[in-house]
Amino acid sequence: MKKVYKWILLCLLLFVCAAVVIAYLFLTNTAEVTIDKTKYPVTGIDVSNHTGKIDFTQIKDQGVDFVFVKATEGSNFIDQSFERNYSNARRAEIPIGAYHFFRFNKSGKDQAKHFLKHIKGKKFDIPLVLDVEEWGNPGGIKRETVVAELQHFIDEVEKVVKEDVMIYTNESGYRTYINGNFDTKRLF
Repeated sequence: MKKVYKWILLCLLLFVCAAVVIAYLFLTNTAEVTIDKTKYPVTGIDVSNHTGKIDFTQIKDQGVDFVFVKATEGSNFIDQSFERNYSNARRAEIPIGAYHFFRFNKSGKDQAKHFLKHIKGKKFDIPLVLDVEEWGNPGGIKRETVVAELQHFIDEVEKVVKEDVMIYTNESGYRTYINGNFDTKRLF
């Protein structure tokens, strides 16, 4: 019985120590970024509500040259941090672009109108971006349908802003939806 008690006490002590270390690391983390400017002479980041509170002056001092701020998603979601991130990046004098996370199960035109409504009146220094990723999107939607809706989004936004939209994607999104369909678009 004494061995079991000692074992439980040891496990509890290890758990408490681990919790203290994790709490310390979490509370003192300043998320400093080190950028090799010889390898990456122009460096940018994308930010959203998921990123948390951002010190834009600090990231500018660390060598970040531009920022894409998430504005919207789908046809009715507005990123909670969009206004704050936009204002703080502008105040830090970091060139800004905005992005929209595309939902495969929503109309491209509706998503474009939603995006345009929430970026209206804002000044952007770099292109607007369409974020195309399978992650977070429902499956089972035909590739041709998604590609057509992406084109509707791009057409609608470009008609209003009179500038080309850039596409942000990952490898699977590129292979499935972008490659062979949007080859003239700039990628991020």
